Amino acid sequence: MRLSAKAGALLMLGAGGGLALAASAAGWATLSAEDGLVAVSVTVTGSALAPLSVATGAVGLAAVPAVLAVRRWLRVVVALVVLALGLLALVQTAGVALDLAESARSWWQVEVGAVARSAEVSVTPWPWAGLLGLSLVVAGSAIVLARGSRWSGLSSRYDGPRPADPAGAVGASGEADTWQALDRGEDPTAPDDRRP
Repeated sequence: MRLSAKAGALLMLGAGGGLALAASAAGWATLSAEDGLVAVSVTVTGSALAPLSVATGAVGLAAVPAVLAVRRWLRVVVALVVLALGLLALVQTAGVALDLAESARSWWQVEVGAVARSAEVSVTPWPWAGLLGLSLVVAGSAIVLARGSRWSGLSSRYDGPRPADPAGAVGASGEADTWQALDRGEDPTAPDDRRP
């Protein structure tokens, strides 16, 4: 079964956003050191090392109902915001993942204030899962940006009938005339001599 571009983009946004959030909540590195006679062990989460991944995951999830609900030009705005944030988060997370041990030591130095240079660091694969999730969010938002303006939304179901074309495609029932009168502020049920 082949997915449409719309369904694929929404799936990427939802799955990528969920994966990015899950990865950012997980431990990316554990630092172990001795502080005098006491052994200290600290686990650093993705949200501490790459905070943009949390925001991008949440925005990616929120973009799914937004893309479905808003009109075409607003869909492009949503896609631009998600794409920009996703690219920034990708750069930040990739920088952390490529030198995870040093990033964790720097975080410990700033946050805990302990000398972390001699700490032993064990790392997990969660940063790479986070990068995968962020990549899906970026890809999904790029598809929405490229094609989303042509997709119908939930709100189009409640639009009035379109104006009749020259060939009379709407029909001769006068339904289009009724909607157009309402759009002008006229009461189509009023007698002709009482209309403005």
